[in-house]
Amino acid sequence: MPKRVQARICTKEAPSFELILHKFFEAGRVNKGNRSKEFFRVNILKIKEHIDSHAIDAKWTMAAEAQQFEAIGP
Repeated sequence: MPKRVQARICTKEAPSFELILHKFFEAGRVNKGNRSKEFFRVNILKIKEHIDSHAIDAKWTMAAEAQQFEAIGP
């Protein structure tokens, strides 16, 4: 399954940031049977709006070209 990276977010509040994002992403989880596979379908602008609503200090880079990645391994 191809994956796309559309943004990079840098923050000094990574642990709380990750928890907030995982709760938000849950509805868009692609592989509900294997929770160790963290792939989600989420609109990037909705993510930014959600993060901004939590007043998390994050630096956004959304001008980067989306990249395709292929699964590695068995």
